[in-house]
Amino acid sequence: RIKGLEAALGAPTMGELARLTRDLPVSPEPTDPQRRSKDVVEINQRFGTLHRSGEWEVPRRMEIKLTVGNAKLDFTDAVAAHARLVLDVDLGIGGDLLLITRPGIVVVADDVIVRMGELKVRPRQQVPDHPVDLRIEVTGQLRGGDLVVRYPRSLR
Repeated sequence: RIKGLEAALGAPTMGELARLTRDLPVSPEPTDPQRRSKDVVEINQRFGTLHRSGEWEVPRRMEIKLTVGNAKLDFTDAVAAHARLVLDVDLGIGGDLLLITRPGIVVVADDVIVRMGELKVRPRQQVPDHPVDLRIEVTGQLRGGDLVVRYPRSLR
C-alpha cells in the first residue's frame, strides 16, 4: 500500500497516474435522486447562442454539434456527481465553443481532430496541492469552428 501511495504521489504525468489507478473501482452513483445527473446531454444547434453557467449538473457525456452558433459552458460553479466528463464535439463553420474552467478541472483535448478552426487549451498548470475534481476528455472534430478552454478572467 505505501509503495503504491508513494508511486501515485510521485507520478510525473497524468498518464502515469492513470496507469497506477486503472484498477480502482468506480465510485457508485449518488443515492439522492436530486443529485443524479443525466448520463448523456445532446446539443445540436444551428445559429444562436447557448450559455450554461451557475450551478448546473454536469452529465457523464455531452455531445455538442454547432454550426454558425456559439456555446459557452462555464464549469466554475457546475456540480459534477462524478469525476469524468466525455465531451464529444462537432464544430462546423462558425460553431465556436468556449469552456470556462477553474483549478481542480483538467481538460484533455489530445483526441480532437482539427480540420479547420482553432483549438486553444489555456488553463494554467494545475495548482500543486489542489485535487482534480473533474477531468474533461474532449473528442471529436473541428470543421471550421473554434474550441477555447480558459479560466475565468478573474483568475488569470
